[in-house]
Amino acid sequence: MPSTKQRDTVTPEAFLANYSPEVQAVANALRQLVKATVPEVQERVALGWQLIGYRVQDGVHSHYFCFVAPLAHHMRLGFKHGVLLDDQVQLEGDSIQGAILQAAQLVSLP
Repeated sequence: MPSTKQRDTVTPEAFLANYSPEVQAVANALRQLVKATVPEVQERVALGWQLIGYRVQDGVHSHYFCFVAPLAHHMRLGFKHGVLLDDQVQLEGDSIQGAILQAAQLVSLP
């Protein structure tokens, strides 16, 4: 039986290949935004959650802080503990565990 800590080995590109070109374009734009904003970020597909998650290293520990989640007609850019961010204008959700930016507004998806 595989370990529960075993990492998914699917690349973000392979994961996104199942989505429309429009969703892929928005997802890739969000991926680039995260990587440009946090250059040392670790990017990994989480198949069970159907998203691309991002972590930063802090000594021997890493901390999960955001995700890009493709859906059929829009994207979600989510932030763990997003309710603690200063600017809440476009975030949805009030859970201490997360808040989500509906990224469909970046482009019009069919």
